[in-house]
Amino acid sequence: MLVNLAEILVQKGLLKQHMEVDARYHSIGIDHQEVVAESTFTIEEIKKDTNGVNFLLSRAADGKKVLAAPTNIFRIDGMDPIRYARVYGINVDGSHVGRTRRKRGRKTRHDYIISMIETMWGDGDIFPGAVVTASIDTPEGSIIVDGFIDEIDFDQEMTTIDIVVADQLYTIKPSSLVEIMGEQLDTLLDNYIKKS
Repeated sequence: MLVNLAEILVQKGLLKQHMEVDARYHSIGIDHQEVVAESTFTIEEIKKDTNGVNFLLSRAADGKKVLAAPTNIFRIDGMDPIRYARVYGINVDGSHVGRTRRKRGRKTRHDYIISMIETMWGDGDIFPGAVVTASIDTPEGSIIVDGFIDEIDFDQEMTTIDIVVADQLYTIKPSSLVEIMGEQLDTLLDNYIKKS
């Protein structure tokens, strides 16, 4: 993402804490060489100083903290940053795109996922022992694993899901889920949004 676009989005309150972004970061690979990896993060803190804006990010799968420049972020809430800005009528330079219209608001993908999981949990569609597939970040990179739900913590600050994989407990964010009970998360989410 361009630095000036990041500053505009932060200033207008469209890029803020607890939002989900995809970013590139430096990591050490299996062969102990530095590699550039990509992962999904949650914005923990926005740091503004004379050099501009930087983001303290928390990796969705394991909570690892990374300090990222705006240029490392390539997706905001599942969208290209320029497209995300245009949804809110903003050009890259901060000017308005076309005619401004009154917006009713837009739930973030993360918020939809949490709402869907809360509904499924309340309806008994998912439960302790339900089979899930999730993306878990390891020092070697992200891996896709099958496991089962142990517990879901619906905290106001951050909803987390404890899953058991090969007798080991992992705490993940809802956005790390790939499948729930054999159905793709994106398919379930699309159906949930259509019903809403």
